[in-house]
Amino acid sequence: MKRIAIITFHRTNNYGAALQAYALQKVLSKKYTATILDYRSPYLEAIYLGEKSGLKDRIRSFIRRIIYPIKTRQLDCRKERFTSFYSRYHVLSERTYNKGNIASANDCYDLFVTGSDQVWNPHLSRGDWSYFLDFAPSYKRYSYAASVSKTNTNDENERIRNELNQFQSILIREYKAADFLKSIGINQNVTAVCDPVFLLRADEWQCIYPLTERIYKKRYVLLYTVANVKNSFQFAQSVAKHNHIGLISISSNQSVKTIKGIKSILDAGPIEFLNYIRNAEYVITSSFHAMALAIIFNVPFYYELCQDGSNNNERLENIAEIFSLEDRQIISNELNTIDIIPDWDRVNAILEKYRKESTDILFSSLEGRSDLNE
Repeated sequence: MKRIAIITFHRTNNYGAALQAYALQKVLSKKYTATILDYRSPYLEAIYLGEKSGLKDRIRSFIRRIIYPIKTRQLDCRKERFTSFYSRYHVLSERTYNKGNIASANDCYDLFVTGSDQVWNPHLSRGDWSYFLDFAPSYKRYSYAASVSKTNTNDENERIRNELNQFQSILIREYKAADFLKSIGINQNVTAVCDPVFLLRADEWQCIYPLTERIYKKRYVLLYTVANVKNSFQFAQSVAKHNHIGLISISSNQSVKTIKGIKSILDAGPIEFLNYIRNAEYVITSSFHAMALAIIFNVPFYYELCQDGSNNNERLENIAEIFSLEDRQIISNELNTIDIIPDWDRVNAILEKYRKESTDILFSSLEGRSDLNE
């Protein structure tokens, strides 16, 4: 049985990153021995896990704990829940890797798969080319649902071209990225596939935890935003008021203000995140993965695109177009289509086809076949 190692942003305390890594490993494990490479990227460790050790950082942390004791405890709980999720649901390599020793992983694994998420964004990883599998020989290089940055320097694009032209298979998440990769000189076929979270059916997600046991017992609208948006908050308030139900907001921001009429959730880990989405009456979001999970669980949702370009809108636009759900976009805070529920039978049929095609492409690429890639 082939030994496959996945390299991704598995240690960022981010809901989408944690869940997509789990899903990809779960699917690959159906046919292979699949392991998530416990790779530690210094910049990502510092930014996403708060592993900063400077004096100023320690002082800021101490002050926050004095000013916001309750919120700080909730954020500590959130971090513990992420750690628990990783421990229980991520099968990690026995060895911890870094830039200095990652080449030795070639002795343990037959193939490497990089993805999903923005693994090909040099700005996000601060030029850590391990996510381009630069440590592995060409015959071991594969990707799945990788996202690539289009705002690179000429030197970065040249390095991207050189690295990706050594891949055996290039599977990306946003289909428009294929044109970009071809424009910078990628020679081989580039195929768009679904994000790993779509590879698991709703019942497979619910197997990892009894998601039907509601954390919040009352009916509610769930608000979850990850970018600079203009209308989502007021829109969510209007949806809640229109349906005479509560409003919950998930946030990881310690400075989030307490607002009358809204329950702010700071301590949700990946399991709680799934639970809140699964049991919501509506989901209002600017998050790709929250939108994807709402589709999987057949929860009515509305999405808003980022206003200032700080978030990749292409991801949301891509799945809205695939499922013909562009009418779910929030363009103002007015309730124009609040009572219109998606045709879930139609959406589920598209999702099943999307899932099967992507799974077939993934497995065929790893077996060295190209018939399903054409």
